[in-house]
Amino acid sequence: MAKTIQLRCSDCAFLNPDESAWCGMCGSKLANEPLLNKTQKKKESYEKLIAGGTLGDAFNFGYAVSLREMPALIGGTILLIIVLSLAWLFNIVAHASGIVTFVFTFVVNLFFVSFLWGTISRASLDSIRERKVSFGRAIGEGFRNILPVSLVCLVFAVGVGITAGLYWLWSGPVEALRQINLPLSAGYLNFMLGVWATVAMVLLMVPAVIWLPLLTQLAIFRVLDRRSPPWFAPVWAINQIVHYHWELFWILIREIFMHIFGIIVCYIGVIATLPIAGLQNAAIYDWLRLNGDEPEKY
Repeated sequence: MAKTIQLRCSDCAFLNPDESAWCGMCGSKLANEPLLNKTQKKKESYEKLIAGGTLGDAFNFGYAVSLREMPALIGGTILLIIVLSLAWLFNIVAHASGIVTFVFTFVVNLFFVSFLWGTISRASLDSIRERKVSFGRAIGEGFRNILPVSLVCLVFAVGVGITAGLYWLWSGPVEALRQINLPLSAGYLNFMLGVWATVAMVLLMVPAVIWLPLLTQLAIFRVLDRRSPPWFAPVWAINQIVHYHWELFWILIREIFMHIFGIIVCYIGVIATLPIAGLQNAAIYDWLRLNGDEPEKY
């Protein structure tokens, strides 16, 4: 009879004792798998690179998993683009005909984005935890978690609004200076205005581009794992980002350059870079959960 071992739960990554039939955290049924070399290698890779490795190891593990799952990821991304296109057409029709109010349109779009983000996040977590990705399971989780994920997405929307408002306040003096004649040469004035705009970009736009999407993604992972209520998940994510901001900064810079390269390749490259980044962020989440600020014991 083949010897059996237990993996971390493929739903929530809880490390269960030997011979357990059900997960002690989320209650999901645990699968007893034959101790094959390929299976054992997969388990050891997660335990070594995420549970016992560095943040960089986890990031690289996410990239390695994405290469293995690339055909499915590209197919899912193309399907996502088609769905987003339909949503874009809905917004055009709603705006042109005046059928729905702005509030109703906002709520519909919020639920729609939350469903998609939750679905993608579930598939990313399953891939990182070496579970065969099921689009039916991912879609089901997306529907079931629309409301809690929507609350997290509201944090993202508020963050974008605050950033836009601060940038508008920052750029106000620039526009005012352009309207008056100062006893300065045009070249010197343009130089100073350029410095002012650059500072705004560094202080406002860079954090918004780097930290806000990661914060939202980590919080959504947290909600899907049922480890935090939706109103506390962003707080957990902020604590992790503050504690590991420099390590995460350089990792996310690499992701941004990856997306830029994807855009350069006739925009087609983002079909691959977006899901790669999703899996890398899922690996980062699991590392932070197991090794980060106030790590969990499972």
